Amino acid sequence: MSAPGGPEIKPGEERRIRIEIDTTHRKGSLNKSIAMVTNDPENLGPNLIMQAKVVEELALRPYTLNLGMLEAGREYKRWVKVANNSTRTIKVKNIRLRPEKMFSVEGDTAFSLAPGEERKVYVLFKSDEPSGRFYGMIVFETDLEYLPAKSIRAMAVVKKNSLENADAAPSQ
Repeated sequence: MSAPGGPEIKPGEERRIRIEIDTTHRKGSLNKSIAMVTNDPENLGPNLIMQAKVVEELALRPYTLNLGMLEAGREYKRWVKVANNSTRTIKVKNIRLRPEKMFSVEGDTAFSLAPGEERKVYVLFKSDEPSGRFYGMIVFETDLEYLPAKSIRAMAVVKKNSLENADAAPSQ
């Protein structure tokens, strides 16, 4: 918060107050109260009430892509919804996936979204590992100066293929 012209106001003068809020990692309604302090015994100072709605310009859903329990060796497909909630076109320049040996994208990894537009991006997962927990990242690189990349986590639990289990000799 700053008061151009200085913090002191002489009787009869007016000043503007400039308030900036960091909206990083914030979404939805934002309400703040700012207490003003004066040396006027008849007016101890007003409270300024500020209300704002923070819009997530590029939204990715779900927040975490949980693929659940999967069989080894099979390929699975899930979607991530990408939505442009801004008033300008947003370009997704590329989609990077880690680890690349398990994750891939079906279709284009670069596209534009007009204001209000959304689309589903299909992510493919395949593990040749016999079993285990696997974690990855899906990174959307954008043309936005303040948001060059936005990512979500991906995870899966891989179990042995049920056909392999059926062929195995029963244990005693």
